[in-house]
Amino acid sequence: MLDGHMNLQPGVRLGPYEIVSALGKGGMGEVYKARDTRLGRAVAIKILAAEFAEDAKLKARFEREAKTISSLTHPHICTLFDVGENYLVMELCDGQTLAEQLRRGPLTLDQLLDYGIQISEALDKAHQSGIVHRDLKPTNVMITKTGVKLLDFGLAKQQDGIVTLSGTTTMKALTEESQIAGTLQYMAPETLTTGRVDPRSDIFALGLVLYEMATGKPAFNGLSKASAIAAILEHDPTPVAELCPDIPPGFERLIGSCLMKNPDARMGTAHDVGIALRWIRESRQDERSAVPQRSRWLSWSPMGMAVAIVIAMVILATRGHFGRAKTPEAPSMSFRQITDDTGLETMPALSPDGKSVAYVSARSGNEDIYLQRIGGRNALNLTPTSLANDSQPSFSRDGLMIAFRSDREGGGIFTMGATGESVKRVTDFGSHPSWSPDGRELVVSSAIFRNPRQRRTAAGELWIVEVNSGRKRRITSLIVDGDAVQPSWSPHGDRIAFWGRVYSHSRLFTISSHGGRPLAVLGDKSNDTNPVWSPDGKYLYFSSDRDGAMNLWRIAIDEPSGRVGGDPEPVKTPARNAWPVSVASDGRMIAYCAREFRSNIDRIAISPDGRLLEGPVAVLGRTIYMAGPEVSSDNNWLTFTADQDVYVARTNGRELRQLTDDQGIESLPSWSPDGKRITFGSNRSGKLEVWTIAADGSGLSQVTKHPEPVVYPKWSPDGSRITVRADHACKAGTCVIDARAPYPITPQGDTLPSYEPGWLVVNHEWSPDGKWLLGGAWVDEKQPTRIVVYSFEKRTYTTLLNPSPLFEAAARWMPDNRHVLFSDGRRINMIDRVTLKTRQVFDSGSVIDGFIAVTKDGRYVYYVRNSEESDIWLATVN
Repeated sequence: MLDGHMNLQPGVRLGPYEIVSALGKGGMGEVYKARDTRLGRAVAIKILAAEFAEDAKLKARFEREAKTISSLTHPHICTLFDVGENYLVMELCDGQTLAEQLRRGPLTLDQLLDYGIQISEALDKAHQSGIVHRDLKPTNVMITKTGVKLLDFGLAKQQDGIVTLSGTTTMKALTEESQIAGTLQYMAPETLTTGRVDPRSDIFALGLVLYEMATGKPAFNGLSKASAIAAILEHDPTPVAELCPDIPPGFERLIGSCLMKNPDARMGTAHDVGIALRWIRESRQDERSAVPQRSRWLSWSPMGMAVAIVIAMVILATRGHFGRAKTPEAPSMSFRQITDDTGLETMPALSPDGKSVAYVSARSGNEDIYLQRIGGRNALNLTPTSLANDSQPSFSRDGLMIAFRSDREGGGIFTMGATGESVKRVTDFGSHPSWSPDGRELVVSSAIFRNPRQRRTAAGELWIVEVNSGRKRRITSLIVDGDAVQPSWSPHGDRIAFWGRVYSHSRLFTISSHGGRPLAVLGDKSNDTNPVWSPDGKYLYFSSDRDGAMNLWRIAIDEPSGRVGGDPEPVKTPARNAWPVSVASDGRMIAYCAREFRSNIDRIAISPDGRLLEGPVAVLGRTIYMAGPEVSSDNNWLTFTADQDVYVARTNGRELRQLTDDQGIESLPSWSPDGKRITFGSNRSGKLEVWTIAADGSGLSQVTKHPEPVVYPKWSPDGSRITVRADHACKAGTCVIDARAPYPITPQGDTLPSYEPGWLVVNHEWSPDGKWLLGGAWVDEKQPTRIVVYSFEKRTYTTLLNPSPLFEAAARWMPDNRHVLFSDGRRINMIDRVTLKTRQVFDSGSVIDGFIAVTKDGRYVYYVRNSEESDIWLATVN
């Protein structure tokens, strides 16, 4: 069963124990089968290997293992019977290791769930006893006739402090086996980078073991230790669904939760993992009891096998009539624009009779729901008295009621008559309501979002709410089923379609309206959102980027079972981005929102005293969101983010280069004074930290390492220091760190005094002479933002503008160290630090997106101008 160098021969006695045979190595010790001569039972004896016997530290670790195991009593943990000089006497676990079983391939789903539950129970017992295993892996899991046994707590540690690696932790040290306690392939990211170990590290290892049981392959591997470390720290494993298409979506989401890079974002406890696995197992059992079992004769007899072959031949011969064999032709469509106002008209909802469309517009100053007759021009505001945002309208199946999301009275789901009368609150939470066919219930998601391409921090669960009573019941669990948003109830009430995030992709699912296990609709790497049932229940319409743009598609589906009956087919519209969508009850009319977006970086030339000399001049235009421009010290290069990645380009807009391309969200890039490196905020490690990269895209490395988010990096003029925002590291919210220290740096101390009790300094920038720090101060969204400067010499603050017209107060220095430029969202203004006088520099006539950039000589100002237009269109199936 195990291999190793054996020193004891059969018949040798250790006290009352007589050696029978060698079993192999186990951690630091050699393991033998022995007989307890007093009780007449077989036991396992683990003896400290001879080469370690004289090592005081290793011997102490061996004794620690004995104390650790002796405190644990659990059916799925190997029992310690006795302790002797340099040996342990343990329960003899007769079976094979999980690693040996996995050599034959992945486990069945039933085995996977059973073993996973038992491992979770064992880990939970250890964690409840204050013990972290630290070396969970398939070779330390024994499969016996009575179930799982968790072995080898030789690396376990009492949770009486943080474990640190000896000496300074460096990448070189991490590649030396002597510096690491545990098995590299199953280590959590925080263990590799800081040496920290706590129960969440075991959760990460448990996720890796579950992954390997499901796929038969390790989640992370590498040709070298360095590549294995890089894989754990920087990459996600191949999604389980790609390797095992039949795996329940809830299981894949559970693994994803266990394998989050940020330990704070992982599944909370081993107990929670066990609960999730039990729910998945119970949902499978419920499905089995609801579906008649196949005849054992058909499954196993030669006659049954022959019948199965004939059935298969018939299916092959009739390809195009069954299953996924034939893709129906896309329907022929004609298109008609319904709204043409300047600005955004979004979230269309067709009335069931197809004669009217409800949609959302902010033409009144806040979002309201409007009703417009198809073919008409005058839209009726259904929510004119509400000063809060009202959105996401949904018609009841009889067309008499509209459910919608509103921010009024604390927010929630409301209903009203189809012409805006009798507004009533249904819930105090939720978004994207969808009616049941009988109009008695609504299904909603707990997550609130405005755009499917936004990277949401909160996942959603589906709830069904009775319209009259407000009673609710949950039908998806975040722990078991993962993210679930934007639900759509099927026309006959059988199933609910929704979409959710799985790793970095948006995928479609359906679930029985009575609950159960969600079924994946599609499992590829496209982003699919906004599922809407066709009125006959035979299709799901949805928005997808599978052909590059976010356009409309549909897929054949069996409503009662959720079984997909074909490949997705395009429903081509003239729009670059079509989202969301609504279908009328006749199935021939489809309303959708056609969105057009453009982001521009413009430039103006100004005089030292703030007069406009030239411009604006368009420098760079993209159809993806750009933000946070900054100019290099030689005035030749811009850096900025576009679609949440870092870019650089010449100040004339040429030589555009993308420096990052990953699943992380990058923000607010900042040039080093020598123009060679760019710092930026990123959540690529699991939470917001500061990273740096060379201007040519090489040398990506992490600058900060802190338990709390660290953002807003800005270099001092001499390049020796970097200021960062770290709310819990400094009372004022801003720390100054040594840019020359080895990375990663942990921001320490309150280097800036508090501005006011509870206030934070944000979005800072050094003055050209390095004597002042410019930034904004705020306490919450309800308080006005202030523009302030901090004197490093006097350690005092001066308020330049109170209140500022900006929430983020994105202000920038002029080269004289006295004047400051800032934007109020439309105009660029200048303020004198000494006299506090303000003057207007430039009125853009449109929206300026917060941040501006000033060249080091003060001659040019760059800013981002974003524009989005969306209108409601109607597609008719010919």
